[in-house]
Amino acid sequence: MGLLIDMISVGQGDSFLLTVDGQAGEAYVLIDAGQPDAGPKVLNYLNQFAPTGLDMVIATHIDSDYVGGLASVLTHATLKRNATFLLNVSAFKECLRLSTLQKPSRRLPISAE
Repeated sequence: MGLLIDMISVGQGDSFLLTVDGQAGEAYVLIDAGQPDAGPKVLNYLNQFAPTGLDMVIATHIDSDYVGGLASVLTHATLKRNATFLLNVSAFKECLRLSTLQKPSRRLPISAE
């Protein structure tokens, strides 16, 4: 079992892809996704290096250079059926605001749990 950490070059801000080897195979965790214009670059990276989809998405804080690209990711990336999202309330609201501006092609399940 192992852990691989990729820093995705998004210019201003941060984005990391963690690949975790486990008994059930590889799991993919995305941490942040840079500014809104970095979304397509992050999506391309995910398509190449997380081909089976994301298991978890984490937004560390509300700054647009960390969560801006998540609107594209949550709208267009492959997400596993039981994917987990760790977003604080402010980051979640910002992702929703940005995704409505992009006219998402699918709806995201929202739970109050």
